[in-house]
Amino acid sequence: MTAALALAAIVALRLMGVGSQIVLTSSMAPAILAGDAVITVGSRLHQPEIGDVVVYHVRWGSEELPPISHRIVASRGPGVWTTKGDYNAEDDPWPVPQERISGVVILRVPLHYFRDSRVAGTTVGAMVAAGVAVLFWPRRLVAAESVDPADDPSSPPRGRHARER
Repeated sequence: MTAALALAAIVALRLMGVGSQIVLTSSMAPAILAGDAVITVGSRLHQPEIGDVVVYHVRWGSEELPPISHRIVASRGPGVWTTKGDYNAEDDPWPVPQERISGVVILRVPLHYFRDSRVAGTTVGAMVAAGVAVLFWPRRLVAAESVDPADDPSSPPRGRHARER
């Protein structure tokens, strides 16, 4: 049941235009670092505007470049933007039309720590150990013949019994 609800939520979010992307370079440093994930929303939920970080796709000659996450710095007219990576000295050389934008960044997930194998190994190991501990942690089972709290003299008084004690 829980897995079905989670799957339904993921499908609903995807249909609304919510997505994710791994950032490949540090052109947006220090706001977003290479290896971080960004969560985006489509233009149905948020129209891009100057100052937003967007994920877009660009064709450079005959080559389709990997998705780029840069900040909108100016408008070139209706539905066409100028973008720039925060770390870059100059604006991007190409115009970014609205139809090439796949989403507006709403959240950064700092996954860049996983690039260092020492950190990744210990972090992933700790996460696996924590998951196993949660799954197999002994749970206290309550017997069917448990004591009624009203009859237990060590429990705090409740309801109408509070006045009688």
